[in-house]
Amino acid sequence: MKVNNYNSRISFQKIPFLKVNKMKFFDEFSCKADEFSKEYRVMCDFESSVPDREFNINVNDSNYLEIGKSNLIRYKDILRNTDIRVFSERRKHSGAGTAMKLGQIMTMVENDINKLELNSLGSAVMFHTMFKFKPAIRNGETIASFMKHNILIHSDDKRFEKITGEAQKWLDNNENSSVQNLAKGNEIIYDYCSTVIKHKLYKDNNYQIVTGGFDMVLSRNDVMKNKDFFNRLFEKFHIDYKI
Repeated sequence: MKVNNYNSRISFQKIPFLKVNKMKFFDEFSCKADEFSKEYRVMCDFESSVPDREFNINVNDSNYLEIGKSNLIRYKDILRNTDIRVFSERRKHSGAGTAMKLGQIMTMVENDINKLELNSLGSAVMFHTMFKFKPAIRNGETIASFMKHNILIHSDDKRFEKITGEAQKWLDNNENSSVQNLAKGNEIIYDYCSTVIKHKLYKDNNYQIVTGGFDMVLSRNDVMKNKDFFNRLFEKFHIDYKI
């Protein structure tokens, strides 16, 4: 990471953190999961004149060829991931996305940020659910569409019996109501996605998201509640950091 006018400090873990204005950013680190052959270098990159409000987290290979990039904007106590992508098709399931996501979580924790938000493509919803992101849909029509096209089609599947029942009940009570229980609708969708992951069905085309994506959010509280899960990921990727 190359920035001007920063004060270096060491975090409570071994990865160095640098202070840029009012934000703390990790210095470049390398990582590699044992099942992947490639080693990645994860770093913060600043293209904005206000790096404490807008910055990137990039993943490069060992020769500094850019593999993936995520753009982030901070406003108040929220970190918004405006874009995240892995540039090579053959690298999309090689841990590069996870490396970027772990960098985002480190930044969130170190700066006491309350929420990490993003708009997920339908094809990426299950990936983000694995990282404990939850749906944050603010439109009842979107919730209803998801339930009809993604949940209720599994009404005959015993593994989804409770969830499909709750989805139908939500539709009966909310679809045509002027006051909709959006929180409950998002909870049902999260339960559906979590069940797909629990039964390892996320690679099955019958359980892929067939409608468009939607906003998702990871709260700092959920990170702390699931810190053992995230710490295992840091260890798996040989990242010297612990929540």
